[in-house]
Amino acid sequence: RTIPQWLARIVRARDGGCRFPQCERTLWLQVHHLKHWADGGPTDLDNLITLCGFHHRLIHNDGWRIEGNPGGAITWITKWGTKFERHPRFAGIETIKEIHSNPKPVEPPLRRTA
Repeated sequence: RTIPQWLARIVRARDGGCRFPQCERTLWLQVHHLKHWADGGPTDLDNLITLCGFHHRLIHNDGWRIEGNPGGAITWITKWGTKFERHPRFAGIETIKEIHSNPKPVEPPLRRTA
């Protein structure tokens, strides 16, 4: 499933890099559906994360799984059942979704008085 460029940019901005534990890659990332599109997973912000190519292949070719909330903690599960957790790089910062759903009022511009 092809992910629209505008949505891929939002996912990359939210994640800040590959969501695999200890991976520091921030360039050449791929956007991955947590619940695969072929299995009925939606192509939306709540089902997408960014991965580097190496860690993306772990899921599709090597039997690893991912569970969790794209905007929160992601749990990686190896093919042997070992679990690792990764929180977003920008934990504690307002998410794009929160900003969009709760916009703050814009202050009027300051006026110069003579």
